[in-house]
Amino acid sequence: MTIFDLAYDPHQLLLEPLSKRLLPYFRRNLYRQIRITSDTSWSDLLATVEDSPALGELVIDLDTSGYSSESQPGTFGEIIKPFPRLKSVKTGYIRSLRKLASNNVLPPLEYMSYERDSPDIQSLSTFSRCNLITLEINFCSIKLVPAPALLPRLQSVKEIALVGKRRCDGDPTDIRWVGLVQLIACCPDITSLRLFDPDYPDYQGLLSQASSFLSRITSLELDSLRLPDVYDICCDHLLPRFSNLTHLTLGDGTPSASLPTYLRQLPLLISLRLGPDAHWNLVATDFFTLLEGSARHPSLQRLSFECFGGRTGRRMGVNDGVMVEDYLGMTKDDWQRPTFCEEFGKHDASELRRICTANQIHLEGFDNSISDLEEDFELEQANRSVLRCLQLKSIKDVRTPYGTSRFPHIPVEKLDPQNLNLVKTDIPEKNWFRLSLE
Repeated sequence: MTIFDLAYDPHQLLLEPLSKRLLPYFRRNLYRQIRITSDTSWSDLLATVEDSPALGELVIDLDTSGYSSESQPGTFGEIIKPFPRLKSVKTGYIRSLRKLASNNVLPPLEYMSYERDSPDIQSLSTFSRCNLITLEINFCSIKLVPAPALLPRLQSVKEIALVGKRRCDGDPTDIRWVGLVQLIACCPDITSLRLFDPDYPDYQGLLSQASSFLSRITSLELDSLRLPDVYDICCDHLLPRFSNLTHLTLGDGTPSASLPTYLRQLPLLISLRLGPDAHWNLVATDFFTLLEGSARHPSLQRLSFECFGGRTGRRMGVNDGVMVEDYLGMTKDDWQRPTFCEEFGKHDASELRRICTANQIHLEGFDNSISDLEEDFELEQANRSVLRCLQLKSIKDVRTPYGTSRFPHIPVEKLDPQNLNLVKTDIPEKNWFRLSLE
């Protein structure tokens, strides 16, 4: 049994139980972590545990977030009842979090993640009875938060994550983050705070009113997705108020060009993460002074620089239909082009790597493949345009408005739209085609 416990790795595929004699030990590990992705799997699990309650006692980590909001597994009480030893629960959207009866015995929960339309006092009252260490609330709006005297105290919570989500109809969120100050303050021993807004990460109001807990925060994440526009919502001027920070994450829209100045006022900062497009306001030469020279930050050791992004997606096959707009089709197929700006360009990426290596700063988030990612993106875009020309018998997609070729390997002046032939060069190591027309 000890051997199976030591061999258990939650990130690896589960071993198949090959022996009936060993089945109890395999099952012990098999039931530690449960991931539910459908109504059927949830019903099957409940039926199994009802027949064999001892199996429910093996479950430590339960994730029902694979449900859509239309197929919710039940109330919080119904979800946790069969699993008395749960330590971690991720429910996704949950139908009800009404206060449980005082005689209900709760499992020893340490981690809770759930989704509601808006944070509510009933859920906080329920979780105040648990010994939660980490609480994550996913929501798409904020209703009126009660006065501090009416809020329960979540004495054991050390980490809280407040994650804004887009509405089901796809409309942007409209979150007034300042309304959550009191909710955060009801966690008197909080040390880690994460805020995430996918559309408009305006955290200035909340941070400016964080006096009741800012001195306790050692990890602060002000995160977001790539923003569609440049907004005047930078909040890094408020960072020096969090003087005990050791970890900081900043997303798009939150840093200004003065970020290096503000970071120097955080003398304990060890790690810094900059998310996609968070470099947009930065000046590379100013930022580099944080990493080397006489003005180097005194304690910064780890830098996660994810600003440039870039991702390869599904490669188009020669028989696949190509969308009218190739860029939109590539986005749908999970392609993402690396982004650079005037003050922090492609050449600065190489310089950043050199500086971090020379000054023994651990760098994550990108490597020497950034140029390769950009080249792959451009070549795939060219390939799709070529395929579209072939399918429609038109060379419009490979011409610029001036009549010249958009892609250097396509001699458009020699092409006959009605007599196009496809030439492909197989590249096995990338498992895709380099296409051209004759």
